[in-house]
Amino acid sequence: MSNKTQNRTKTAMTFSRPKLVLLMCCIFVTSAVTIALIGRHWFDAPDFMQQASSALKRGDREAAISALRSQIQGNPESNAAKLRLATLLQDSNPDEAIQYLQQIPASDPERENAVQKIAVLSILHNRTLEAEQALLELATKRPESLGPQLSLAELYFQNQKPETALPYAEQAARIAPDRAQTFLLISEIHDEMLHPKKMIEPLQEAIRIEPDFYEAHQNLAYAFHKTGDSVKAEEQARWCLNVNSRDVAALRILASAARDNGQFEDAEKHLTAALKVEPLNLDCRILEADLLLYQRKPQVAYERLHELYDSQQNTVRYLGALARAAASAGKREEARKLHQRVAELLQQ
Repeated sequence: MSNKTQNRTKTAMTFSRPKLVLLMCCIFVTSAVTIALIGRHWFDAPDFMQQASSALKRGDREAAISALRSQIQGNPESNAAKLRLATLLQDSNPDEAIQYLQQIPASDPERENAVQKIAVLSILHNRTLEAEQALLELATKRPESLGPQLSLAELYFQNQKPETALPYAEQAARIAPDRAQTFLLISEIHDEMLHPKKMIEPLQEAIRIEPDFYEAHQNLAYAFHKTGDSVKAEEQARWCLNVNSRDVAALRILASAARDNGQFEDAEKHLTAALKVEPLNLDCRILEADLLLYQRKPQVAYERLHELYDSQQNTVRYLGALARAAASAGKREEARKLHQRVAELLQQ
């Protein structure tokens, strides 16, 4: 290599090092400035959680909601903000409150609290699916806790799912065996499943726990009546009437038991008392029509039942009773049309 070439190489090498150092310095300075700017932005960023707390202290609910929304927008993982916002929205916008609560992950310590809130809001606002999902999660996590089991039983029962409700009600009874209302619920579930005989044991248990549990005595009178035990049905009905002489259901059971025993005057007396309290009671009117037919007064039976037609024209048991009275009164074409309407309703 010539001296000229060597000098050029040395010169190039000599200039490259200062450039490299300068470049490193630029990078360092740029990084430092960037970090400084980020740090300044971090410390200057508004504390929306604190703003929400301050707004609530001065009674400005809307400002608190706005601050919490900003917090979530800036930090979508802020579960604390979602919980607080859901609490503020639960009355004015329950659907949105539920949406925020559902975003709380299973790993968050507040997840169970969020699920409890979802269950309560969903039940209050008839959101059956969300209520069911929340309660099932709680029941799985806490199988020995009364609340989720009992709430699921009630939810399924109210939504005409007695077979699904029953195991949860029975589990609730095992968890809290001294709670009479749970045994009443079990009996009502059996009634919905058309098992009147299975109603008797839980109702007797409810009365053992609470001897003056009026509704249990009332339902037990009904259960005994449905299973054909007129003596015990009458005993329970009279217990109810000693407490409330205007109990229409108890009076109707006494009237029905008297009719079944051939004591038609007693049946009419009890039925008259019931109809004085509730003149339009459908079950009493149907029983009244049966007594009138027995007394060979089919036209009167038909007329009394026909008074309820506008309000009961889609009730199968009413139409069946009206058809019987019409046929007995010689109104065969009307009876045929009524039977046809019953068939249509049963197919729906």
